[in-house]
Amino acid sequence: MTGKIVCLVFALALLAFGLVSCDSTKKPETTTAAPMTTTTTAPMTTTTADTTTTTTNETTTTSTTTSMPPTTPDPNKIPKFSITDDGNVCLVVEAKMELFVPYFDTKGKLVKSFNIGQDASAKGKCAKDKETMTLSWTPSGSPKPFNLTLTFVKLPSSASNKDASVVQNIMFQYYLSEEVFPGTNATGGFAAHAKGSFFETPASVGYTCTAQQNVTLDGERPVSLGVSSIHAEAFRNSTTTDFSEKTFDCTTVPDSNNIIPIAVGVTAAILIVLAVVAFLIGNRRRAQGYQTI
Repeated sequence: MTGKIVCLVFALALLAFGLVSCDSTKKPETTTAAPMTTTTTAPMTTTTADTTTTTTNETTTTSTTTSMPPTTPDPNKIPKFSITDDGNVCLVVEAKMELFVPYFDTKGKLVKSFNIGQDASAKGKCAKDKETMTLSWTPSGSPKPFNLTLTFVKLPSSASNKDASVVQNIMFQYYLSEEVFPGTNATGGFAAHAKGSFFETPASVGYTCTAQQNVTLDGERPVSLGVSSIHAEAFRNSTTTDFSEKTFDCTTVPDSNNIIPIAVGVTAAILIVLAVVAFLIGNRRRAQGYQTI
């Protein structure tokens, strides 16, 4: 209110001098605003680097070792052995062989059998007129190996018997031990052998025989050797273990080991026939004598 009174007094004074009129309305004040400078702030671009996180999946490979079960020999498979000399497979033997070895304990005599399987090793020598094959194997628990040696020889040539061959000698060496022969009353090395003409073949061909043949090996403790399904070829000239197509079977002619019994049988049959004939002739003569009387 005081301000208005002051203004009125001042206006009256101005009117008095004619400069201004007293007006209660204040002249509008023109205010020129300075142009406003707008600063455009560039938008802040935030570049965020894409962080690529590579996760490496570690693959753990577990190596599993599978133990193969022990191979069980096929009981129906016939073991086959060969001897090679300077690239020449000179001797091949395929056969089922079983040895029957006697031993004694506190109760008496016992017999243990051993089959010669494919796990046996074969070694030997080849010559012009003589060949050998030694089969060696170690029974479970035995401190020493067992050896079976076959000796093949050529027979003297003749017009009807050329290049014939036979097994002339069979030798078996073995070791008696408590581990193999429980309760045995003797231990140590023993040997048994046989000499003769076994598995004879009349020519340079293979010898075959399916039936079992038994050979007695003499010694301090005689051993029996059973041989069956045999196919043997000696004095060969070949680079393979394949048998030749030519074979001689044991059933073709009687075995030489049976010649003596057969000869005795034939002789006995002849004597019986002669006795019957003599008896008939004698009866006939007596009958004729009765008729004359």
